Parts: sequence; structure tokens; C-alpha cells
Amino acid sequence: MQEATVSTETGTHDPVEDSRASFIEHLTELRNRIVIILIAVTAGFAISWMWIEEIFTFLLIPLQDAARANKIDIDSAQMYHRSLTEHFFVLLKTGVYSGILLTIPVSLYQLWKFIAPGLYPDERKVVVPFVVMSTLCFLFGSAFCYYLIMPYAYGFLLGFADNITKPQLMMTEYLDLSVKLILAFGAVFEMPIVTTLLARIGIINYKMMLDFWRYAVVLCFIFGAMLTPPDLISQLLLAGPMMVLYFISVGCAYLFGRPPAEPTPPEEAASTP
Repeated sequence: MQEATVSTETGTHDPVEDSRASFIEHLTELRNRIVIILIAVTAGFAISWMWIEEIFTFLLIPLQDAARANKIDIDSAQMYHRSLTEHFFVLLKTGVYSGILLTIPVSLYQLWKFIAPGLYPDERKVVVPFVVMSTLCFLFGSAFCYYLIMPYAYGFLLGFADNITKPQLMMTEYLDLSVKLILAFGAVFEMPIVTTLLARIGIINYKMMLDFWRYAVVLCFIFGAMLTPPDLISQLLLAGPMMVLYFISVGCAYLFGRPPAEPTPPEEAASTP
């Protein structure tokens, strides 16, 4: 992070120091940002509700494609609900999730506005690239999950159906699993953006990430096992992109982050009072 100062007739001042706020002011600012995000999500929910049945049907497509690919009766991929109210509440949750997805750019922009006062003016100029790239990365990760992971994973799970047993799929469980997968992949694909931000403010650097790569590979497989259905291919389909994104993040930290601090020579350290 480049330490920029502004010269005046009376000396110099630091823009970051000038923008420091009290703890109460930080809480007030955070509250205002959260309120704006909630208003945006509510608006996104209202828009989504007009096409809520179509949105839920869109979520069913990977399941139906998986059923056809496995030559399973498409009726086995139909949804059921346990009570009179479950269908309504599932659609309500679908609308909330859709509202959150629609307002990702707004949420990211509000996050940036909250942390921007702690950055120098030249670093604040990346707000538009940050919001655009974060949104694109999340959408790409979600699409990767929807078009590749979900059909394969659901096909694997439906493959256990036979002439004796048939799946009775519940709306709530299907929605929760699908949303968990989509959000997980969208969040994972944000790794280069988050790494770049942390590297620019000096929290991490590329050398730290290179030293940590073996542990990162293990963590990728652990997250892959936690977030995907229990088959090896689905786990690899998440762990593989995570490992690739990790090394892309190392490159981002190298290109855009602060250079690692040089260690102090022992002679200088000994002479320092």
C-alpha cells in the first residue's frame, strides 16, 4: 500500500489519518451500509417474486437433466411438500435468495464504501474494478456450479434409485442443497479478488501464500468434501478449481500487493537501541 501524504503550507498530513473515526462512528457507518443492503435485497425480492415459479423451475433443470441422463423416470425427479404451507415458504426462501443474488453488486459496493476510508486516495480508485470483477467472479462460480456440478452430482445421487426404491424429493431439502452449492462455488471464485484486497493493504503477501500452498491443497479437499455430495468426482470438481484459484491468487498478490518486508540484518538489529 503506497503511503501517500499531502503537502500543505504548515507541513504534511496523511489522508488515512485524517479520515480516522471513533468506534461509535464506525458502528453508525456499518449500520447505514447494512440498512442500504437490506433495502436493496427487499427490492430484489419484490422483483424476483413476480417470476418466482419460473425461478424455482429453473433451479429444477439440473435435477431433471440428471434424471434423463440416468434414464430415470422424470416423475422421480418431481418435488413434494410435507404440509400445506411448505410450498409457500419454499417459494418465499427462493425469493429471498434471488434478491440476495440480484443485489450482489450493491452489497459489494457498500462493503467497499465501508472500508474505503481506511485506504489511500489512489487505492480508492479501484472501486469500480473491484465491484465489477467481484460480481463477475461470483456469477462465473455460480454458473460453473449450476451447469457442471449440479447435474453431475444429482445424477450420481439419483443413480442409486432402482426398481425397488424411488426418491421422494422434498422441496425444502432440494432448495437448501442447491443454494448451498451455488453460494459455495460463487464464494470460492471470489478468492483472487479477496486475496488482491488483502495483499494491497498488507495483511498477506505472495511469499506467505507460497509457503502455505501445501496446507492450502489439503484445505481445498476438505472444503470439497464438506460442500459437495459424497462422491469423489464432485469433490474433485470443487477442489480442483479451488487449487487453481489459489495459485491465481498468488499471482494477484505478487502483481498488486505490497512487497514483502525485507528482514533486518542482525548487525542493524543489534545496534538498534
